[in-house]
Amino acid sequence: MSKKEPWTQVAELSSIFKTSILATALRLISLGIWPGWLLSHGKHGRRWFRVANTSPIDAFPRQDLDDRSTAFNMVFGTAQAAKPKLLPGDAWFDSSSFARKQVLEHARRYGADEVLVFVRFQN
Repeated sequence: MSKKEPWTQVAELSSIFKTSILATALRLISLGIWPGWLLSHGKHGRRWFRVANTSPIDAFPRQDLDDRSTAFNMVFGTAQAAKPKLLPGDAWFDSSSFARKQVLEHARRYGADEVLVFVRFQN
């Protein structure tokens, strides 16, 4: 896996292969290059998600968007971009057992009312 942030990788590959940001992000997940989840959120909750087959943990993402997430400020506020952020795992996943694990999120706005987020568990 590259040490570059996933959205940097997506932008570079999207430019090279003349593909959309979304198609390229989905490809990173389907090929297991990003060992985690790609989620789409809007004001009414999670729209969809994909998980890489290389993800080391089997977990189901929450339907709602936790207010600790930078994605929350993008969906319900005016934030356009955010730096990667470490959060307790229960901010993204439906189990209190994940509260002791940390996840790293990389969020970016996608269109007027959608946010795409790469999420993965930290070792």
